[in-house]
Amino acid sequence: AAGEIGDLQSRLTILNLKPESERDEDYKKKIESVTSEILQRRKTLIEKETSYMTLFNHTADIKAQNRAILWYVLNLTQFKDNSKKNAEFEWLFPGKTFEAKEAAMFDYEENKNEIYEKCYSKLASIISYWFFTSNTEKEEFDRIIGEIDGTIPTE
Repeated sequence: AAGEIGDLQSRLTILNLKPESERDEDYKKKIESVTSEILQRRKTLIEKETSYMTLFNHTADIKAQNRAILWYVLNLTQFKDNSKKNAEFEWLFPGKTFEAKEAAMFDYEENKNEIYEKCYSKLASIISYWFFTSNTEKEEFDRIIGEIDGTIPTE
């Protein structure tokens, strides 16, 4: 499309070389036609570029949102092993940095960690709901957990 615009622009430049006093109506219509075609092609090109920019921005936004949700999951998740006497809450994803916690998550995925497999999608769903809505009512989270667990029918 950009090459076609360049060709049309060259054609318009050549047409405009003829002095205005020597241009008849057909010649003026050619100039108008080429000018109109250039404008139409530019409009189409701008629309495509805008569409691509929107797509790329949307993709970048989604990636950033997913990373933020992952950050919350990795940094806020604790569990308590009730099979142990005097059990205390422990971090599900050990490590001091995001990267270390993420590495632990990948290790859990690879080794089919039972706790991780039982809770990760539930955690991601709950945190996503919290992240994307302003509703922080306990009842709403209980309903979502019930729907995920299958104890409450989905709406």
